[in-house]
Amino acid sequence: MIQEKCRVISNNLIAKDYFELVFTWTNSFKPNAGQFLTIKPEGKSLLRRPFAFSSYSNGTGGIIYKKIGAATTNFSELKQDDIIDILGPLGKSFEKPKNRALLIAGGIGLGPMIFTANELAKEGLKPILIIGARDKGFIPEIDVDPCVKVLYCTDDGSLGFKGNVTQYLESEGKKYLENSEILACGPHVMLKACHNLSLKYNLQCQVSLEEMMACGIGACYGCVVETTFEEKYKRVCKDGPVFNSREIIWT
Repeated sequence: MIQEKCRVISNNLIAKDYFELVFTWTNSFKPNAGQFLTIKPEGKSLLRRPFAFSSYSNGTGGIIYKKIGAATTNFSELKQDDIIDILGPLGKSFEKPKNRALLIAGGIGLGPMIFTANELAKEGLKPILIIGARDKGFIPEIDVDPCVKVLYCTDDGSLGFKGNVTQYLESEGKKYLENSEILACGPHVMLKACHNLSLKYNLQCQVSLEEMMACGIGACYGCVVETTFEEKYKRVCKDGPVFNSREIIWT
């Protein structure tokens, strides 16, 4: 982990309310798939905000974020060559699956799953990436390795399967559950559904949790979740954000 002043390369709207921010990343610490960073625009009196890496290569990094409040509205106004204060990489990453990688992305979880798909492809794997959204307007064009098979599920059927990801996997996409391991990031309800699916079909399942964070480094205990560990509560920022889904007490 290191703190660095980074320069904005681009900050573009890529789908309904979703932006991709690309910045210089000369940090000697290469992020692993599933890790995150915290950002504070220079000169702004905002708290740092956590975002998962969506890309990394040749001295640049990227995140995908949703414009939903004051902080992300501020981020959406960043221009090329603006300076942002970044702390990272932070947190635990996904473990390399031993079987076929079935990647499931929902909402803002798309960014880290794109990064994970591309990293696994670099290691010679052929992951399957299933993207779920309300409608096609919330799904951007994505840049993934040709080895990655991309499938879509939308609530209204405007792109791909009509329904959510787990409905797809228990119907038309059931074949993809064979000899697979689930890696997922997205809303809590989706992650819980992925966990239940993994229990039903006896699959390993890693989930990247989304929680409100204050410090991002494990000091404030503001992002704890209840787990099956003896200590009971774990910090998403320090002990996660990636957990085996069987370690989480799902409510």
